[in-house]
Amino acid sequence: MIKQMFCKECNAPIDFSYVVPEKQFSITENGEIERSDNNISDDPELEFYCSNDREHEIGDSKELNDCIEDISDKYYAKIIC
Repeated sequence: MIKQMFCKECNAPIDFSYVVPEKQFSITENGEIERSDNNISDDPELEFYCSNDREHEIGDSKELNDCIEDISDKYYAKIIC
C-alpha cells in the first residue's frame, strides 16, 4: 500500500501528472520541417505537486523522496504491463 503524501506548506494531498515532453517544429528557409525544441529526452516523467497550489514547495525529505520513488515504480509497472 502506498502512503498518501501531504504538502509541507498547507497539508493538502500531493497529486501527480504523467507529463510527456512537448515537441516543437519550425519550417526552414528550404520549406523543410525540422524539430526546434531543446528536449534532451522524449521520455515522459511524473510531476508531483500540491493539489491545492502547484507553486507550493511540497518538501524534500527522505520520506517524501522514498514515497515518490515507490509511486514512480508502481505507476510505471502498471502502465507498462
